[in-house]
Amino acid sequence: MKIKACTLMGFGKFHRESFAFSEGIHVIYGENEAGKTTLRTFLVSMLFGLDRKRGVASKKDEFHKYQPYMGGIYGGSLDLTFQGEDYQIQRDFTNGKEVSVYERKMGKKILEGKEPSGSLYAMTKEGFL
Repeated sequence: MKIKACTLMGFGKFHRESFAFSEGIHVIYGENEAGKTTLRTFLVSMLFGLDRKRGVASKKDEFHKYQPYMGGIYGGSLDLTFQGEDYQIQRDFTNGKEVSVYERKMGKKILEGKEPSGSLYAMTKEGFL
């Protein structure tokens, strides 16, 4: 799997920010509070969903921690290549199950409401990390 690009419509401190990744290994660096961990969490959350807890624990879960500071759409898109095919994953984290996967060549929606980690690629979050 190769991650090609991502757009954070609203995720933590990021509002309508896009990042493109070329071939090879990337090092993401910056000052404290620059958004390195936020970007990493976004990439992992786009692939595997965002953990949301219940009750008292929900106040410190990832879902609440990364809600957009500026409001608006809580989610974005991730462009990737897997087994020679280009895909785009789109998520709206406001409703945890709102996920769509598009095959880019034809622009056809191939998954909706179903996690791509069990349908498109057989990889666990733990294995990815």
